[in-house]
Amino acid sequence: MATKTFEELKQLAIQIRDEKTNKQNTATRVGTAMLEHINKLEQDYYDKTTINNRTSEYNVSINHPTSGISSSNKYDLSSAIVQVPAELRSSGLTVSFLNESGDTEKWEFSGGSWTVGGFAQVGAVEFYKLDNEKLNKNNPEQSAIKDSSDTFYFADSKGNVIGKLDKDGFKAIEYLLKDDKKLSEVLLSKAETDNDYESWLKDNSDSFIFCDSKGNVICQILREGVKSHDFILKNGKKLSEIGVELEGKVNKEEGKGLSSNDFTDSYKKKIDDIQAGGGGGTDNIINRMDGFYFCDGSGNVILKITSDGIYNKDGTPLKNDGNIPTSCIYGKKLYTLCDSLGTANIWQEEFAKITGCIFNGNENYNQGNAFNLSEGGTRTLGNDRKCGQMRALKLLELHPDADVIFYENVNDTSAKRGSISDTPFMLSQMVDYDGNIYGSKEEAQEALSDVIETVAEKKVGTMIRIPYTSESKDGFLLTVNGTAVSDGSIQITMGGNSTGIAVTTKMSISDILNEILRCDFIQYGYEDVKKGDNSILFSNVGSGGEVTFNAGDTGVSATLTGDYSSSYEAYCFISRDVNQWNTVGNWKKWDEITLQSAVKGILEFLSTNFPKAQIYYLLLPDLSVGDSTPKREDGTIDIDSIASLHSWSELYDTMQEIAKYMWIPSIRLGENCGINPYNASSGGYYPYNGGVHPYEMGYKRWGVQLSRFF
Repeated sequence: MATKTFEELKQLAIQIRDEKTNKQNTATRVGTAMLEHINKLEQDYYDKTTINNRTSEYNVSINHPTSGISSSNKYDLSSAIVQVPAELRSSGLTVSFLNESGDTEKWEFSGGSWTVGGFAQVGAVEFYKLDNEKLNKNNPEQSAIKDSSDTFYFADSKGNVIGKLDKDGFKAIEYLLKDDKKLSEVLLSKAETDNDYESWLKDNSDSFIFCDSKGNVICQILREGVKSHDFILKNGKKLSEIGVELEGKVNKEEGKGLSSNDFTDSYKKKIDDIQAGGGGGTDNIINRMDGFYFCDGSGNVILKITSDGIYNKDGTPLKNDGNIPTSCIYGKKLYTLCDSLGTANIWQEEFAKITGCIFNGNENYNQGNAFNLSEGGTRTLGNDRKCGQMRALKLLELHPDADVIFYENVNDTSAKRGSISDTPFMLSQMVDYDGNIYGSKEEAQEALSDVIETVAEKKVGTMIRIPYTSESKDGFLLTVNGTAVSDGSIQITMGGNSTGIAVTTKMSISDILNEILRCDFIQYGYEDVKKGDNSILFSNVGSGGEVTFNAGDTGVSATLTGDYSSSYEAYCFISRDVNQWNTVGNWKKWDEITLQSAVKGILEFLSTNFPKAQIYYLLLPDLSVGDSTPKREDGTIDIDSIASLHSWSELYDTMQEIAKYMWIPSIRLGENCGINPYNASSGGYYPYNGGVHPYEMGYKRWGVQLSRFF
């Protein structure tokens, strides 16, 4: 017996009620009507139970469009789950809803108490939150994906990451061919004519290919952009199959719907949506032939690759040029030994992003570090523990496996010149005499023969520092009392030689002091050292003249007073025979060792101890231009005067000569970065009021241009 509808049962009940002749309302007739009602109730109960059992997902935003945040269809998890009917609250149910941002969230109920704690997030969002714990712990590349929730990963069936896509571009970790061979293994194999993989690679080495499970190419990423071979739609049909189906069909006439010609109404609607450019979701193919799309299970685009680049779901570029970084140092570990021109970490990070090498800025320079690989205000060889040679020793201690090393130092301008034939000198240790603090430099000098006998470990390349305090106030104590009220440059002058230091209103007193300490004053006869929280002591270590301070228009409040210098008289053991240790003639003052000796020494050390590393002598611009830049009478820049004033040009000629002599490649970036006295300030690369340290844009320009050498 077919079950009647509620309307039919209602009409039957009314008919029985209204019968006037009792003989018509027989027991059979009334009984049959009652059975019809019972059958309907039974069917409704069955249908409801079946629906509840079969329901795997409940969309709260659709079923409750006005009960969410501010009476909208948007929810958070706690407010969404209370809307789910009690009869549907079973283990495995997925609760979906639009969140406050308008994105779809899906949460699966794992059983137990119907509370927030009983749910786990699923879907596309969870894919972005790829848990490192689920990946193969034996894969060394996994260390790179911690805290990288903004990264898109390609993984094999075992969870091994074979590639990742992030804001910096695409990095291939390993590719698996369709027979599970690794691409790296194939590349390492001998090239044979009968090797299918070799021939395949030769023809496709300039592209990145996506294949289906059978090895059919469905998409190819070329240098010129993305070439789609076929797209698989949500229903499993290929785009090419759609094209075949459309062949021979009647064209749609203006103002009319599509002909019925073998099309169902639902299929016609889908085609209409495609042609209209709306409502078709990821099936909206005609308007989406410009790239390769990554979608979640619901067809929502979460990332796309086009010929113009890689984009997030909101249309913002993931990498504006879309290029995969490739260079001779791709994946190599980069370390830089620099003065203040390398402490901002900006040009290195830009260089690493473009070339694909690995660089740790925090390790290179961080104000809070006890020791940095790059340090401002230092020379290749100095009487301080932060000089270039001491940092090279530290690099060997920390990173003996360094792949690429850049060495740079413009502060060597003040170093004594010698000849290319000078014997290399390299520090091996720096020893502080812990006996008397001598009252003068002369006393420290006279004590040398006694002091060298106290050194426990006698080594070639030793420097010994003998402390002394001057009897007269030949030093200067700079105390900074207030920060800048406007951006600008402060000037520190020593014996007529001025150094400009750029300051901003965002800088603290400590920031200002650190910026001063990044500069080298040894060439003017002074050594600077921080003293207390807000002071710097300029100690006279040569024939330094009077020190003055000018805040300019910055409003920086500071005082400058005479003070006792405090320094070391430092000597280096220059002999290669430790048996000559006690011969005073084998000890030379540190600043008497020539530039050629010191630079040859550090390059020899790096080449010997890092035999597999790529080592480069880097010549960064030492360009200080601004309002004080020499001008002609008509106000134009006097390039000839600038050339005569910049001693670094002569220094770089010497450096290049040394590097060539030591078989070390040098990169002279100054004249090759596109920044010059004409555009340095006007182009926004350097402060208008002078200073050797560029703005962020200037540093990034260095990194971009430097990458071109690789």
